[in-house]
Amino acid sequence: MTAAISYPPELPISARRDDLLEAIRDHQVVVVAGETGSGKTTQLPKLCLELGREKIAHTQPRRLAARTVAARIAEELRVPLGEDVGYAVRFHDRSRSDTRVRLMTATRRLVKARAIRTPESRSRQGPPCADDPARRFPTWRAAQSTHHGTGRDLYSRLWKT
Repeated sequence: MTAAISYPPELPISARRDDLLEAIRDHQVVVVAGETGSGKTTQLPKLCLELGREKIAHTQPRRLAARTVAARIAEELRVPLGEDVGYAVRFHDRSRSDTRVRLMTATRRLVKARAIRTPESRSRQGPPCADDPARRFPTWRAAQSTHHGTGRDLYSRLWKT
């Protein structure tokens, strides 16, 4: 990806670009809330790329959403889908080992996190972006989330893996 990253000026998130870049750079966890259509899903990964993050795991609540959002981000970055931007969902993996933004379902993220992250790779990999965790995990709360009765904090596990 050699072209400059651009942000559609009509999206409300674009007006807060500098504030978001600062927050993402300075904090381990950033929660962004905004109206539907404000650009959170497509623009936040681009902000992480602008900060130099190498690997961004971006979760979506459904497989179709992961595929369509990946296509949209690839289109906005003017890169072929499956190269710098790709997706990995059940039965389909359209990404490579050097994919920089990988869209996936939250379940897929948990499985892959344990398999691909080594101590050496943790410093190079970017943050996970969890999109709409309340839809995928209805019992999600800011303080604690349980998944299938395990009693463990799901998002704490995401951030630490």
